[in-house]
Amino acid sequence: MTNAKPTDLAESITWYADLATRRENTSRQALVDAVTAGRQVDSYILKPVMEDQAKAQLWRQVTLRMEKAGAAKALESVREECTDLLLDRGESQSTCAITNETHRLARDAARTFLKETRRMG
Repeated sequence: MTNAKPTDLAESITWYADLATRRENTSRQALVDAVTAGRQVDSYILKPVMEDQAKAQLWRQVTLRMEKAGAAKALESVREECTDLLLDRGESQSTCAITNETHRLARDAARTFLKETRRMG
């Protein structure tokens, strides 16, 4: 991946997807390093992985759909799913705090994705 600014929609999607994946891999490696070093696993170590994973997952969905539907339709379909997630689902009410946080981070990732892609397409 280069640092050059993408010139078309497919390039933009690929650029953002690569960036999100690199961030996810970096936070995962930090978690691995912490666990390997015997550090206590707590929310300060786990949360960045969960955040980056939620963000990268949306970009992975777009890139996978691009192969069949093209860039514009792939982006549109994931944007619609993000909108539905934010409009149709309330706060998670699980008895598991990690599940609730995972769902909250998915909603945050959807908001970020919608903002980042607002002018794409």
